[in-house]
Amino acid sequence: ARLGPALGHGQWLALTHYPASQAALARLDPDDASVALRFEIYADGIELANGFEELASSQEQASRFAADNEERARRGLPVRAESAHAVVRAESAMASASARVLALLDLHPDLRESPVAAGPAATLREAEPRLVFARQVFNEAVQAYNEAVRQWPTRALARVYGFGTAGRL
Repeated sequence: ARLGPALGHGQWLALTHYPASQAALARLDPDDASVALRFEIYADGIELANGFEELASSQEQASRFAADNEERARRGLPVRAESAHAVVRAESAMASASARVLALLDLHPDLRESPVAAGPAATLREAEPRLVFARQVFNEAVQAYNEAVRQWPTRALARVYGFGTAGRL
């Protein structure tokens, strides 16, 4: 929070290759597993965009969730249940960020041609259809769930146990 306002004055700045401990849903660099393929773009102290190369391994993702929960338990924090909803929300946030980055690249051809931006931009363009598909699958599941909790006798049981309709992305 303190560093951001000092970045990107006079020229755009792209921060890349975050420490692996900050990978979140990003893939680790295959050439250097100590860093994650994430980036942020700054101009005049403002973070314009951020993104990451998507982690495609469900096994690695499950391992990260487990490690995160172990660390939370060690620190006395509540552990989190792994949920598809959280993953889809992350993908949705990525779609929003990718749309902003791609718009910026379209408006600034000099940045689009920069070697720093070329890799993340290509990754974003490739990921966009997967993000749209994931959101569609999630929303269809929400619609089916909402239809189910509105039918008898599920409606009565849902009320007893505090279940209601779910929101779409």
